[in-house]
Amino acid sequence: MSTLFLRTLRDAPADAEVPSHRLLVRAGYIRRAAPGIYSWLPLGYLVYRNVERIVRDLRVHQILEGTNEVMRVIISRDMLRQ
Repeated sequence: MSTLFLRTLRDAPADAEVPSHRLLVRAGYIRRAAPGIYSWLPLGYLVYRNVERIVRDLRVHQILEGTNEVMRVIISRDMLRQ
């Protein structure tokens, strides 16, 4: 038995057609609530939140890097004037 939050499935679900769907269901990340509606299971939600945090941090770093580039242009223009 797995020591994770839920038991993992040994066989792929019969209704899963896409490989990523099969893997997510088998690993215990998502559960099908109704046709076309899936809910995050505890382990899947933790992984989702970690990925969301990483993407958010990357966006902040991209914004800061853009700000640094703008500041370089402004500073170099001011230095050339002097």
